[in-house]
Amino acid sequence: MKILQFTLACPCPPLSGGEIRSAANARALSALGEVLTVSFTGSPTQTSLPNVKHHVLEAARRNGTWQSHRPHPTMRIMPADELAEVSALWRAFAPDLVVVENIVLAQLLDLAPRQGASVVIDLHAQLA
Repeated sequence: MKILQFTLACPCPPLSGGEIRSAANARALSALGEVLTVSFTGSPTQTSLPNVKHHVLEAARRNGTWQSHRPHPTMRIMPADELAEVSALWRAFAPDLVVVENIVLAQLLDLAPRQGASVVIDLHAQLA
């Protein structure tokens, strides 16, 4: 099984609560198959988790901090270049399952019908 995991922050290395949780999710998902974790912030890093690869969106790195695109704490408007990069990654990786971690990334759900994978949105605790 191929699993695509979207996270706001790079979970490698896991330094804070959200990163630790995302890394733990990636580890658990890796028991099911190959995992590609895609983040909107951080630097491209190698992961020590077996069966897990990590990618940081280049468009998101160019666009600056993700907070600058937030009209509301639970919403993020993704620029067209980020959506295009996500769509291309999704298509190229061809996952069986997609995990979207955080309601802030809910705009990614609009891509799901065109991509043909099962999608899970992980709505862990949100502090606003």
